[in-house]
Amino acid sequence: MKIYLQNYARGQAIIMFVLAIFGLLAMSALVVDGGQAYLSRRQAQAAADAGALAGARDLCKGSRQSTIAITIAQNYAISENRATSATAWIQDGEVHVQATVSYTSFFAQLLGIPQINATAEAAAACFTPAGGDHILPVSWACHPPLFGSDSPDCEMRLLDWNTQLQPMITGSPGTVNIGGTTISTPFNFKKNYLPSHIYVIMDSNKTAAEFCLPYPGGTVDCDLNNDGINDIGLDGDRSWLDLSGAGGGANDLKKWIRYGYDNPIYVHTWIPEQSGVDTSIYNAVNDYQVGKVVLVPVFNAICQGDPLKPSNQNCLTTAHTSMPLGPGDVDTVVYTSGASTKYFHIVGFANFYITCVDAGSNSKCPGHDAAVAAKIVEKNRKSIEGYFVSGYPVQGLAGTGGVDVGVYIISLTK
Repeated sequence: MKIYLQNYARGQAIIMFVLAIFGLLAMSALVVDGGQAYLSRRQAQAAADAGALAGARDLCKGSRQSTIAITIAQNYAISENRATSATAWIQDGEVHVQATVSYTSFFAQLLGIPQINATAEAAAACFTPAGGDHILPVSWACHPPLFGSDSPDCEMRLLDWNTQLQPMITGSPGTVNIGGTTISTPFNFKKNYLPSHIYVIMDSNKTAAEFCLPYPGGTVDCDLNNDGINDIGLDGDRSWLDLSGAGGGANDLKKWIRYGYDNPIYVHTWIPEQSGVDTSIYNAVNDYQVGKVVLVPVFNAICQGDPLKPSNQNCLTTAHTSMPLGPGDVDTVVYTSGASTKYFHIVGFANFYITCVDAGSNSKCPGHDAAVAAKIVEKNRKSIEGYFVSGYPVQGLAGTGGVDVGVYIISLTK
């Protein structure tokens, strides 16, 4: 009887030992494999985020082809961020990515779980910005798109930074295709211009009368070869802008041109005109901004006097017809202490690559010279010429909700 009890106790100890081993294995699996699961979950989330942003970036480039964006999103999550597998889709303009990171378990294998999958999901979209800083203090007019416009909101042609404009600057690759025409690179912007894309930002106070035909009320023929497409974009500038409202004149403008304007300007802000013309302003642009991409405010309406006065209701209506106020949006006015009484309604921001400046004395800019030869503008008219750019990385952008003129914010939405 005594021996029987000892054997029984020994059997109990073995069972408890085996159960303890399983408990230790389970705890080890929880610690080791659980820790690996946590790290893999973070890796899966990083892969999903990167894939969604890459897909949204492709939509920003203007292809708008869902299949390409989906392929890019999936490949970026897998090949660039080590996801085991990824699935991408587009819904309501957002690129969604579900990424999975799989790994072989360690202790969990002993519990019949040979592989563990960590899955995460992200979404990203391409937005037009609602605010920007470091901008060139000159306004550009947004008119309804006509003919071959690259913008759904404004009449404009855009050069893609990566595949067109940058190669024209650097010379690599040796040729680029622009509108079906092969252009040799590097391109000499001082001697040549692209008639289909050049914009000459004019020095003019004729805010309503100098629009290129066939705009309503337009008086200037900008179609040099009569093919129905404007070759010289004169509808760009209507005025320099007093961004701060301080009325500092040429000194403020030159300071902003050289160093940038650090305070953000948002859509639905009314900016006063900086009246008066000063050759030194154009000299400042020539000295500091030729060969650079600058951010230009885009406007869609001009008010004479305070835009928020009841007497200017028609002006507000015009401004909000093509750019309605969104939920929570309000009109903001930068009131001026200067002499100007004109206010410009900002609706977006465009990238502009400056190729040449004519200060009015000795024109050496090819786009300006072509317009002079065609008797579109006077020879002594000051101007800044260049090309609007899409796909250029811009810092200092904020929010969403402006018009689409080739400048975008890529942001995660999930």
